[in-house]
Amino acid sequence: MLEWELLILTPQSLADHQGDKVDTMEWSFESVLVQGTLALAMLLGLLYSYITRLYDYWSKRDIPHLEPSFPFGNIKDLIFAKIDIGRFYERFYKKFKGHKYGGIYELRRPTLILTDLDMVKQVVTKDFIFFVDRALPPKSSHDVLANNLFAMEGQEWKDMRTKLTPAYSSGKMKLMYTLIEVCSEQLRQHLEPLAAKNEVIDIKELMSRFTIDIIASCAFGLEVNTLADSNTDFYEVSQLIFKQSKSFFLKRFFMSTFPRLANLLRMSLIDSRVNDFIMTLVNTTVGYREKNGVNRNDFMDLLIKVKNNASLDEKLTSKGCNSITNNLTLKEMAAQAFVFFAAGFETAASTTTFVLYELARNPDIQQKLRHEIDETMEKYGGKITYQAMQEMPYMEQVLNETLRMHGSAPILVRKCTEPYKIPDTDIILDKNVKIVIPSYAIHHDPEIYPKPFEFDPERFTEENVKSRHNYSFLPFGEGPRMCIGMRFGKMQVKAGLCTIIANFELSLTPETPDPVEISPNTVVTTPVHPIRLKIMKRT
Repeated sequence: MLEWELLILTPQSLADHQGDKVDTMEWSFESVLVQGTLALAMLLGLLYSYITRLYDYWSKRDIPHLEPSFPFGNIKDLIFAKIDIGRFYERFYKKFKGHKYGGIYELRRPTLILTDLDMVKQVVTKDFIFFVDRALPPKSSHDVLANNLFAMEGQEWKDMRTKLTPAYSSGKMKLMYTLIEVCSEQLRQHLEPLAAKNEVIDIKELMSRFTIDIIASCAFGLEVNTLADSNTDFYEVSQLIFKQSKSFFLKRFFMSTFPRLANLLRMSLIDSRVNDFIMTLVNTTVGYREKNGVNRNDFMDLLIKVKNNASLDEKLTSKGCNSITNNLTLKEMAAQAFVFFAAGFETAASTTTFVLYELARNPDIQQKLRHEIDETMEKYGGKITYQAMQEMPYMEQVLNETLRMHGSAPILVRKCTEPYKIPDTDIILDKNVKIVIPSYAIHHDPEIYPKPFEFDPERFTEENVKSRHNYSFLPFGEGPRMCIGMRFGKMQVKAGLCTIIANFELSLTPETPDPVEISPNTVVTTPVHPIRLKIMKRT
């Protein structure tokens, strides 16, 4: 029957038949298009609703705030890296000055900006129990290195802090200083021929290599001498950690806004090559030391002791007590080693760079510091010892003034871990509300520090420090969550400064930037352009 019908089809009937098929295909395509458009519109509607659902959070609480814009809230310039973090949040500090705080929105997240120093003290110290955690992107279940002390939360953070605190005692720092002395001598030897020719050097590049050598030695027991050859694994890994881009910030905010989806997609802010390098290095180092009984009094030794449930606190040990109740796994050791590397490297390198830059801009201050170093070295037989560095008050003033002007942490962040009633108000902050303390803005507030863009170490004499609010200087944070590695960081910086200033003189060149432009693509205060200074032998 079908064959017969086909035989009697006329050209016209065939054309009609094909036309019906075309009409059907067109209708089918239009249907799919309409359905797709409706689905997309529904998806966009849900996304809009999800992001804007909390955009009335601050108005409901009658808190001064800025009106948000979809989808960025109030942080579009930050997401697209149009301005560095410190100056970005300074905008809000100035906007809300006169109030104790003000509200903004980071994408969809209500964020409270603190402008009152008493309120800062309330959050980071007095009511710390409500603000134990930092407001960081959620950790992914597959991200091993993200489980470090800096990013840990709640009881997990408290337990790890208890385990590691003795590792950063002054006694442990004194033992590690012998390793830093070796790196300092390598720095002096590296600079001798350059100074003899009055060379111009990239001071940030130099100090990055110097601090990498210190971290490699103090954390992993490796002598890499990056000063002589930058083609080392450590140098390459450091670039992967800190050479961030605009995409880094986009990923960071995506992970904060859509944590479950980010985890499902196995997103991470840590490069997989960094993960592989640190894990391999820790496994190899721990295995070799335990097998051969190697002890270097470095950070890895301290982690191994915690791993084996050995107390790091000699006082507790002598009393027969052991404060360590749970040992460390190799993955936990790798995470702590990673944050030691990450936090100790870039912050120390940038800080030392800015100190040397300011000393080159202020030769009278440079000479005054050199005089103090000379006098102290004479007292200690011509050497810079750990104890000698503790007896240089002007060195401390110079360092603190640099940290005020160019502190590595331009903001401090916390989040409510449970509902919190703001003192003397009826306002309740919900769990997970983010708190930002704009330390850069506080450090550059002319009401706290007159002429804030002038480098003046006299601001940090004992008398002047006592005249200011205790929470007006926050380079390492404050309260129980204050930077655990502060002593180690200062020790690195001072060792580099003593080595350079005791042996050489620094001066500006036509290439030296003034002022220094800060990179908008990093979370740590870092110069965009090389800071080039002339180095000479002492006259």
